Amino acid sequence: MSARADVAVVERIERGHRELRGRLRGGPAWQLRRQAALDRLVGAGLPDRRDENWKYLDWPELAAREFVPA
Repeated sequence: MSARADVAVVERIERGHRELRGRLRGGPAWQLRRQAALDRLVGAGLPDRRDENWKYLDWPELAAREFVPA
């Protein structure tokens, strides 16, 4: 996945989190944990195929998916 697509996916995740933040369960402690995880994702970006653990992931397929909160 290109760096530009990576940024677009991370931005979509961040936007989705902002929209759902008030409706997610778990209280203030979980809100802080979620925000910290999101901040790490925004700061580091998504891994790419050079990372052995992510080498065979189909990034275009993943980028096209719509995710819903669990």
